[in-house]
Order: sequence, then C-alpha cells, then structure tokens
Amino acid sequence: TLYNVVNSLDIIKFHVKARILDQFFNKLRENAGTNNWDKNTLHNIADIYLAFVTENKNLWRLVLEETSTPYPLWYLKEISDLFTYLESILASITGISLKTAKQSIFVLWAGLQGLSSLYQLNKINIVSETSFEEHVKFLLDSHILGITTFENQK
Repeated sequence: TLYNVVNSLDIIKFHVKARILDQFFNKLRENAGTNNWDKNTLHNIADIYLAFVTENKNLWRLVLEETSTPYPLWYLKEISDLFTYLESILASITGISLKTAKQSIFVLWAGLQGLSSLYQLNKINIVSETSFEEHVKFLLDSHILGITTFENQK
C-alpha cells in the first residue's frame, strides 16, 4: 500500500493538503488573475474562499487538521506562494506596504481559519445568528478599513 511506501500517514496527508491548497490557489488565479486588481477583487476572493470551503467541506477540514509531524519544506513553500500572491493583491489594492500586507494576510488567514473551524463544527449558529458568509465579509471589510487607517496614521 501507499502507506508502506512512505511509512507515514502524516506525509500522505501533507500531499493531500497540498493538492487541496493547489486547487484553491488555481481557483484564485483563474478568477482574480495576476493584475488589474480593484476593490472588488477582495470580495471576489472572499466569494471564492466561501464557495471552495462550502463545496469541499470535508477536504477543507483536512487542511485545518493539525499534525505532530513537522511541516515539510515543500508544503511550507505551497503556503508561502499562496500568501505571497494574496499579499501582492492586498498591497496593490489598498496601497499599504508589503510588510503590512504580509502581516494582514496572516491575520486574515488566521481569522478565516477560525471561522472555518467553527463552520466545520456547526458552531457558528450557537453564538451568532449571522451566517458564515456574512462573518467572512465582515472580517474582510473591517480588517481592510482598519489596516488602511493604521497605515495612513504612520
């Protein structure tokens, strides 16, 4: 079996996670492109994220799953490439520095993953009447407003 070849279920999971992230990244590039970004691009990205997470709920759960195995360098590169792309879009649209964009994408990703975890566990409705989709859009809009204000006050 495949497990006997690699001798680690976690390594197999990393390969599956990488494929899932590749599919997500490809959807982003297909829809957001590589230039001519505007304010609507961020909402389009949020829509792509929401659709992907909803359509691939069980697969996305695997992406969120923690492992005791250290992350392989090739997997970290996959994540880095995705983040670099998102950082470029955010900096281009908002005019913030790449340094701020890098930190902002991390914070947004962490927030999205937290919301996704609650969504996966059907726990959003326990504490809120607002939908998963509305929470994602609010997180994005309020964060963008906050970072642009923050950046302009420097």
